[in-house]
Amino acid sequence: MPNMSTPNITPSSTGSTMKYLTAAEARQFAEKWLPAWTGNDPELLAGFYSDDAIYLDPAIPAGVKGKTALLAELARARRSETGAS
Repeated sequence: MPNMSTPNITPSSTGSTMKYLTAAEARQFAEKWLPAWTGNDPELLAGFYSDDAIYLDPAIPAGVKGKTALLAELARARRSETGAS
């Protein structure tokens, strides 16, 4: 599974943190993420998301909450793209 370091953490006014990537970190992340996004491995792609992820997509009005639900949605979408059942 992907392992990205978190060197640039900035606290927000709500007490949570936001990570900002440098240009080099963003490029490194994209080089790992893009093949997962375009590939045939929903588990690899889900590895980029936290257990409490919220995935928003115009095709899914309610969104997807949680990594388990996201993995199920990615697998469903993959089956739909390939015509598999």
